[in-house]
Amino acid sequence: KQIKSSVNFYETNGTAVCLCDWQIEEWGKSIMGKVNHYVGQRIQFFRKLKGFTQQQLADAIGKSKATVSKYEKGEISIDVETLNDISQVLGISLAQLTNYTEPGTDLRRSHLGQGAFATADTIYLYQFDGSRMHMRESVLRILPGSEQNRAELYMDVDIGDDNYQNCASFYEGTVEYHSTVITFVLRNQCNDAEQLMIYLNTPMGREQETPGMLCGLNHQNLQPVAIRCIFSVHRMKLDDELRQQLTLSREELHNVRRLNRFTVPAALHETAE
Repeated sequence: KQIKSSVNFYETNGTAVCLCDWQIEEWGKSIMGKVNHYVGQRIQFFRKLKGFTQQQLADAIGKSKATVSKYEKGEISIDVETLNDISQVLGISLAQLTNYTEPGTDLRRSHLGQGAFATADTIYLYQFDGSRMHMRESVLRILPGSEQNRAELYMDVDIGDDNYQNCASFYEGTVEYHSTVITFVLRNQCNDAEQLMIYLNTPMGREQETPGMLCGLNHQNLQPVAIRCIFSVHRMKLDDELRQQLTLSREELHNVRRLNRFTVPAALHETAE
């Protein structure tokens, strides 16, 4: 039996590509499958972040719980009208559910060589909350892009829990790599008014921990705040040594008063000027 199929020519990254109709169809199915899975994960994540059960979301958009479950598993495609209903119920934008992009080329190594932070897809962030007298763990995820690397911040996760979605707040944005510093610009996905900037010093060699600063808004009174942090490519033990590294020393407090500015040291075990 002879199968008739037209041949199509495309150009990608300067290279000519020849695809038959059935190849294009299979490629389209593959992309749609990835998109459905991504959108489903986003719906589930924001639903849990907002405190909705599947049944509550289903009732709000006029669907069954079973249908919402299939949406979240990526088993069925969702029409634009339903996606809009879901975004309105969850209090987020439609783009926050549908901003899927194909993974791009990772450009980090061109700036940082083979250092631990150049190749890390996950960076752990630690800070000491003086108002509650306890340490907090957050997780940064780096998602390589073709033009700019994207980043996600899962703020205040359960200590030692690999399910980062159990977090207090969620941020998305971009990350830039430079020879001496790595910079994150992130926006709270549930509060457009809040934006964070994170600066962490690029360690020399293959050190796996480095100090840095988080600048944003205090959740209690929404006043601008700067926080000393320690960043690591592995989970750290929340002990007295880490707490001491996260706490300003008397000499550093004296320098803050004298210079009228807050800085972090270039490396751990150093004193900020």
